[in-house]
This record gives sequence, structure tokens and C-alpha cells, in this order.
Amino acid sequence: MTVSSQTNNATFVGNGVTTVFPLPFRFFSNGDVFAYFIDSTTGASTPMSLGVDYTLTGAGEPEVNGNAVSVLTTTVPLASMRGLYVERVMQQVQETDIVNQGQFFASTHEDVFDRLTMLIQQAKANSAGAIRVAIGDPEPTRLVPATQRANLLMGFDSQGNPIAVAPVSGSASDLAMNLANDTDPAKGAEMIGYKGRTLAAYLSRVIDPKDHPFNATGDGVTDDREAIENALDFIGAQGGGILRFSKGRYLLNSYSHNTDLANTHGNILPLYSNLTIEFDPGAQLIVGPFFDDKPFHALSAFNAVWPADFQRVSNVHIRGGVFDFSGESSRYRTGYFRRIGVEFGNSYNTSVVGTTFKNGDISNCINAGWAANGDLHLVRDCNFVDLVQESPANTDHTTLYCNATRSTVADCHFHNSARRAHEISCVVELHKSDSRWVGGSFYGYTRGTFLVAIASETTLTTRLEVSGVKGVVTNQFIAPWVDPGCTLIDCQIYGNDIVGTYRDASMTNTMYYGVSCFLGTSGTAELLSGTLTGIKCHGNKFKAGLGVPYALSAVLLLAHSIQGLHLTGNQFSVARFMHANPGVTITNLYVKDNHYEADRIQAGSIFADFTCQEVIASHFEMSLGQPVVLANVVNFNTVKTGWGNFVNIHPENTYNTPQTFAASAAFLGGLPRLEYPADMGVITPQMQGAVPITTTSTIGDSFRATVIGRGSLPTNYVGLAALSWRADGHLSGLAWCDSAAAGTYSVRALISNMA
Repeated sequence: MTVSSQTNNATFVGNGVTTVFPLPFRFFSNGDVFAYFIDSTTGASTPMSLGVDYTLTGAGEPEVNGNAVSVLTTTVPLASMRGLYVERVMQQVQETDIVNQGQFFASTHEDVFDRLTMLIQQAKANSAGAIRVAIGDPEPTRLVPATQRANLLMGFDSQGNPIAVAPVSGSASDLAMNLANDTDPAKGAEMIGYKGRTLAAYLSRVIDPKDHPFNATGDGVTDDREAIENALDFIGAQGGGILRFSKGRYLLNSYSHNTDLANTHGNILPLYSNLTIEFDPGAQLIVGPFFDDKPFHALSAFNAVWPADFQRVSNVHIRGGVFDFSGESSRYRTGYFRRIGVEFGNSYNTSVVGTTFKNGDISNCINAGWAANGDLHLVRDCNFVDLVQESPANTDHTTLYCNATRSTVADCHFHNSARRAHEISCVVELHKSDSRWVGGSFYGYTRGTFLVAIASETTLTTRLEVSGVKGVVTNQFIAPWVDPGCTLIDCQIYGNDIVGTYRDASMTNTMYYGVSCFLGTSGTAELLSGTLTGIKCHGNKFKAGLGVPYALSAVLLLAHSIQGLHLTGNQFSVARFMHANPGVTITNLYVKDNHYEADRIQAGSIFADFTCQEVIASHFEMSLGQPVVLANVVNFNTVKTGWGNFVNIHPENTYNTPQTFAASAAFLGGLPRLEYPADMGVITPQMQGAVPITTTSTIGDSFRATVIGRGSLPTNYVGLAALSWRADGHLSGLAWCDSAAAGTYSVRALISNMA
């Protein structure tokens, strides 16, 4: 056998088709061949796996006509322009034992010589990239030891021998050497600017709790609370910094070593000003089973025993990561108490972005603001998953409690699977002015949001916004909560898309369960005893799901008096427009240009039933999306007179309802402006030509009617267009008839007292 090839490697370029690559060299065994993918853009190499990425044939085979018969076959075609590099790398051993006076097999000795030749080729290939002296030069001296050449450049003395030299100060080489220096604290990162400081100064503020001296494990088994708390205390002592969790599962399975705060508030980990907590991918905090049926604040800015002594924390931010509350192994069992994920307390400029909170049985997930304190709070792009378990002891849950001025909840997603969550949970509470909930989605909650003005926090809440939210809710989507002496004003609710879901008949507490509605003032008196004005709802969609009983869905649920509510340009699919407590007073209700789908309206019902004390200065326009048979479209059955009201029921799709409008004498006594369709009885005399037609019943002063449907009026009566008021209270008009007997008929008319 011979070794004709002078190379021990080969390079190929893929075309997206070829899988067979002949090799120009022989090899003795498959283990002598190594293959690599080569990135054509970066030149980076990736080792290939024999038997997975490629196979070999020809091991130990002799050359044929001076050519190797070695072949590498890839399992899939090599991608176009992707490189393939193959080399023969043999162990530098000689394993053939030639025995004295043994038989002389030429092939055995030839294999030995071939192997030596291949090793020589291998050595040549390895040395081809080495720096070599010129032909005829003497052999240079060796380099000086590493300790003498560290952080220096290689140069040459007058004899051409290598020496270690310092770069010229200020040169590019000098800069490169200084930037690469990892021992001199004045060099390296200290020479690079970053965010108004040096990179070294920035990095000195980045703490990984796994690093010495904190030594967290992140193994999900060891309690890492002490290590993480020590790292936080260190950051707090130096005035701030970054706590960065590398990949791992960090178990919190004990209370804070600050026993006063642990005993008073259930603190686990503290929050300090100027603190950023960052999570690498795969990093998560686990609130462990130690906290089963115990109160806790996992991350807490409660930094004093008494709330009056709380010190404000500022500039606290959480980025990424996962909070796992251990689900069924850590939940409520014997009673209700505060179990909270993040408590920002008395705070300024706080945020949580891109974080997932899951698998809990807690009272709140994130709180911002305490009493009347808190400003500038953001929760964005977060996920909240299954934070209520099937525990009767958990009686109240709000995922995000925003008690800070200028709070924003944006593009977050909320999901609860437990039935208990449908009974007790609220997604977001907005307690302070200039706050908003925008975008995102939710499922599995009894209530979307409380809009709040309560005496213990503030007497005035204004400029709240809820927009662009999609969700499925059991009870109210919007729930105003205003204490006596407090005012909630100027709230914008727009562009939301909400579905009301099934409400179990066992849910009887009206504080939490009631009619599935778009907006509702719920059952207890303290929820709405103050002044509510200027809530504007426009461009929303609210649909009662098919599982909701007809009688249990509405646009509005008014258990208490309300004023200044505007509903314009919305789409509703509900059984009724409103459920109202008979004792409420409605002031300045403005309803116009809404679309009502008939698929959920209960046939034979009164769609909008204003059975209440009084309606004042309200504007009510209504049109139905499809025909439906109703007792009345709207009924103003008020006890008191009221004043300044405007009612306009559009005639489209109302033909199946003979009387679309009804009102008590008290309501009509306020001289409301009215326009509504109704069937009217008319009497015709026996005559020809211009025939006078008169209504069978009287109507109030200043009314008129426009005929919009013939009803039972015979076809030979033509030209009846309008009916005008007469002094005797009847309406009359003229029709042309060639011949007719006297009779009593009905026509469909649009009745109005508007000029």
C-alpha cells in the first residue's frame, strides 16, 4: 500500500444537493477523521458528529490507481455556500509489534511506514501556520517567561531574537493592551464610558447572588433567602445597584432576618432605593411551601414597623424573570391575610416589566402606594397566571392594586383557572389620579377594575383611563367605588372588548357577584355614596356569553345613585340595558349612538327599565340591531318628577313592539322631550276625498306624529303622512280615499314633542 496524497485535510462548499464528498487522503479508522461545519459569513467552525451528521467509508482501504477511496457522506445535503472542513488527526503512537524471527508480512510493515508518513503530514500541517525564521537565519532564543511578558508586546532585539517590549504610550497597541488588562484596576473596564460613568463603576454595582460572598445555589432545593437578602442589603448599603439573577431556581423558604419586619409584615426580601432586579433567561424565584397558610410580602418596601414611619423608596425596577408561588403547597387554609408578591409601599418611580407571576394563592400580586403615598408606577408586558387556588379561605383577590398617582398597567395578560377566582378576584384597581389600564387581556375574574376614590386615601380621583383591553368577566367590567365625601371625575373607558361569562347561581353575595354587566355599582352601600361624574364610555364592545341566563346580563347595574355617565358609540349584546335599585337617582346620563344586538335581549321584557326615584337632565337615545318582541323598549317609571330629560327611540327594528315607550305620570310631569315609535289607534268617517283621520286616544300638549307604517289602515287610504295635535288632545291628519266606510284601524307612527 502507498500514501500518494501529500495532504491530510480537505475543504468543500455545499450546493444544497450534494451529500457525498470524496476525501483525497487515506485513513486507518473512522476515529482518525474529524469533520466541521464552517459558517461562510463568520468563519466559525462547529464540530460534526460521526453517525449523526455524517458517515465514513474506506477506513483501512488501500489506494486505487494512486487515489484514496475514502468517502464522507452527510446525512442531509450540505446547505448552499456552507463550508465543510475534514481532517485526519491520528494519535502519535506506534502500535505494531514486530517479533524477532517472526513472519515477515509486507502489508504489516507497509502499514507502519504509511502511518509514519501520515504522522509526518500531520506534523507538517500543524506547523504550517507557525512563524518561521528566514532560510539561513540562526535559531532564535526562546521567549522570556510569562510573568515577564504579561501585558507587553513581542518585539525583536538587534540580533533578531524575540523580546517583550512595552507599546508606545498613546498608540493603538497601547490602548488595546490596556483594555485587555484584567489585573490593573485602573485599566480595562475603567477606561470605557457607560451611561455617564465608567464601565467598571457600572459593573461594580451588578451583583449576582450566586457570587462570593453571598453564595446562593439556585438549585430550587436549598433555601436561598439569606444569600439573596445579604446581596440586597449590600446593594442598599452602597446606595443602589443591580441584582442580577443568573439562570436557576432560587427558593425562598423562610422569613427575613429582620425579625421586626418579618413579625409585623411577613417580609421575606427587602426593597431599597435605586435598585434594579434583573433576571437572566431561565431564572426564577420560588416562594416555597414554608409559607403555606402564612402571610408574606415576597419583595417588600415596608421598611418600618409602623406605617407612619415608612421611608419612601424610589427608582425600583424589576425586569424579566418568573415568580412561582408554589400553588397548592402554599395557599390559604384557615383564614385570610395579606399574601403579596411585590409590595412597593410608599414609593416613587417603580416598575415591573416582562415578568411572569404564576401558581399562587395570594391576596395581591403587585401593590404600589400606601395610604396617600405613591407616584409614577408602571407594570408592562407581564403575565399573571393562576394566582388564586380553590381555597374558601381566600375571600378577596386583586392582582394589581395601583394606589400610586400616575400608575400605568400596559399590555399585560391575566389568566385564572380556578372557579374561586371567578367568585372573588379583580384584575386591576386604580386608586389615584392620572392612572390607566391599557391593552392586554384577562380571563377568569369576577371584576375587571375598580375605579376608586376613598376617604382613607384621597377625596378626589380624576383622569383615569381603561382602554384597549380584551377580557372575559363574571360580574362587572367597570366598578366605580366612591366613599361619602369623595369624588370620582373624568374617566375615559374606550376601545375595550369584553365578554360576560356564566355566573353560578350559588354566587349570592352582591359585593362580588351580580348581573354580568359592562359597568356596575355593586351591592354594598359604601361602594358608591360619594360623587361620581364624567365617566365617558365610547367605542366599547360588551357581549353576554351564551351561558349567562337572560335575566343576569345588562349594560348597567346601578345599586346606587350615579351622575355624569356617558355611553356613546358602543356595541352591546345583553338581556337588558339596565338593572337599577328603585331608590337610586340618575343624573346627567347621556346615551347615544350605541348598537344593541337582539340575540341576547329577553323577549317580552322591558329592555331599559328606569324604575327608580328620579331621572334628571339625561339624554337617552336607543336603536335596536335586530327585530325583537318587547313589552317596552324603555320605561321611565320614576317616583319623582325630574327635569330636563330627552328620550329618543329610533323606529328601526321596533315593529314587533306596539308600545316602545312607557313612563310614570311623575316622569311626564317633568315635561321631557320625547320621540318614540308606537302603534296608534285611528278613526275614519264614512266619506270620500280628503278624509280626516283622528287618533282614538288623547296625548299631551305639543305632540305630533309622523306615520311610518300603515298598520291595519286599508290600502285605499293614501297620503296620510303626519298627525298634528288638536285642542281636545287628539292627533289628526288627512288622507285621500276614493270610497270607504267608517272604521277603527291602527297605524305605526313616530310620536314626538320636539320642535
